[in-house]
Amino acid sequence: MSAIFGPAGNAESFPYKSSVDAPRWLAELGLDCYEYQCGKGVNVREETARNIGAAAVAAGIAGNTDPSVPINGAELTLFGAAGIPSVQYFQL
Repeated sequence: MSAIFGPAGNAESFPYKSSVDAPRWLAELGLDCYEYQCGKGVNVREETARNIGAAAVAAGIAGNTDPSVPINGAELTLFGAAGIPSVQYFQL
C-alpha cells in the first residue's frame, strides 16, 4: 500500500460552494483522500454526508471525518468506526 494525500477540510482556494464537490476537485488535483472536518461539532445533514460519500466513491477518493466531539450513531453509520481503513469510510 502506498501513501495517500489530501486535505483536512476545504482550502481557501476551493472553487465550489459545497463540500459535495470536494472529491471531484481533489481527484482533478491528483490527490487521493479527503477528511471532512467537524471541528465545531458535527453539523452535516445525513443527505449531505451520503452525497459526499457517493461523490468520493465516484472520484476514487478515500475519506473520513474528524469530529472533535464523541461520534454518535449517525456518523458511525455514514463514515465508519475507528479501526476501519479510511478507504472504507465513505462506502455506502
